[in-house]
Amino acid sequence: MRSLEEELRDKKLDIENLEAPEELGRRLSAALDSVEETNNKSFENIWIIRHKIIAAVLAFIVFLGVYNYDVFAYYGKKILGYDEVAVGSLKELNELGKGQEINKSYKFKNGAEVILDGVILDDNKLVAMYRIKGISEGLISEFSVRDIKGGLISSYCPHGGSGKISDDKKTVSWVMDFETPRAFDKNLTFNILCWAKGVSYGEKGKISFKLDRNKAIKRMVKCNVNQIVEFQGIKYNFKTLSASSLSVMLEGNITVNSEKDKKLFIPDTPSFRGSMRTLKVELWETYIKDGETVTKRIDNSGFNMGSGIDGINFKYEFDGLKANLQKLILKAVKTEDMKEIDRTIYVNSQTRNVKVVPETEELIIRDVKEQNGNTVVTFIGEKDIAFGTALDIDGMQAKTIEETSKIVRINGKECLEKIYKFEGCGKKMSLLFKEITHETYINKQITIYENK
Repeated sequence: MRSLEEELRDKKLDIENLEAPEELGRRLSAALDSVEETNNKSFENIWIIRHKIIAAVLAFIVFLGVYNYDVFAYYGKKILGYDEVAVGSLKELNELGKGQEINKSYKFKNGAEVILDGVILDDNKLVAMYRIKGISEGLISEFSVRDIKGGLISSYCPHGGSGKISDDKKTVSWVMDFETPRAFDKNLTFNILCWAKGVSYGEKGKISFKLDRNKAIKRMVKCNVNQIVEFQGIKYNFKTLSASSLSVMLEGNITVNSEKDKKLFIPDTPSFRGSMRTLKVELWETYIKDGETVTKRIDNSGFNMGSGIDGINFKYEFDGLKANLQKLILKAVKTEDMKEIDRTIYVNSQTRNVKVVPETEELIIRDVKEQNGNTVVTFIGEKDIAFGTALDIDGMQAKTIEETSKIVRINGKECLEKIYKFEGCGKKMSLLFKEITHETYINKQITIYENK
């Protein structure tokens, strides 16, 4: 845990920028000036003067608490038990005690218990930190969070999270992201469903709590981006940015000129076998720390896309911002056209020049060899292709020992050569493929925020 001295140092710049009301400033000044007269005062008067100063300083602290609560937020309590689950800005904020403690639970008929330890909130999302306790790993895995219910018809769905099982396999700790509750929703209910066979099958656990918006993480940046990245006739319109020290959300939409392009983003059916395009982006922040200018890439924490009234909408989510932000730069790195193939190909040491995708030269198994008791598979593919594979040997997935790739020239054309070395070999072997991706690099960047 960080020391109080470190926290005070990190907050130094924030405190320096605070301004006290004029009347409070006069009172502090008058109290301090009176110290100069103490040489001619009695012991009793010195005692009174000292207490005037203490009272003035306490008044100033109260002012800070009301008008700039975040400065003293590190005196809050850390939500315990989530050091190995929370990562990035969420972990830092929890260390500083920025969350709201809930400490409420629900016990199911089968003896399992769900404990909602706390939540952390900003304008972009609500993060719930909860534990499920039971008698076995099998039991604690039979639960699913439904939603967080607000008033009337309000319901906020989960959209991603991570968990960790304890060493004794009887507790799993989760951090789960939810949609941000609307401003009028304060009385909420955390709903979780049990799927374990037996007395609690279908039982819904409910934990009611009151959301304290005074403990929400303050927004650092909210702006209209209104920047366009155009590539191969498709326009990626970046519209708005909302950011805090917990999370960054970048939203926009896509403009296409044909139904063919539209299908790159919105397939006809959920079980499509065509391509789906994704624009890969990076967000870089420049900030001041200890008087030095630092530039770092912000971790990407999520992406979703769907069709709406104004066309194809997208949303990128990133980790939170550092203090003393100076600039945000968005880098449009590349497009990825992902194709699901879900194919199994049986192989042996005689396998040569087999097409992974039938009737195309996108990816070919050039050969399969046994080498010192291991299996080496060489692929040749188009230069822009990316893929992964696994080898099944006699019904067991083999360990990947080594994976290398390079660009080679074949018949005057640049191709990707990728070699996998798998542990072991056998008579019955098969290579498994889920998807392949074609990557096209853009490498364009735009400044979306600058503190001038």
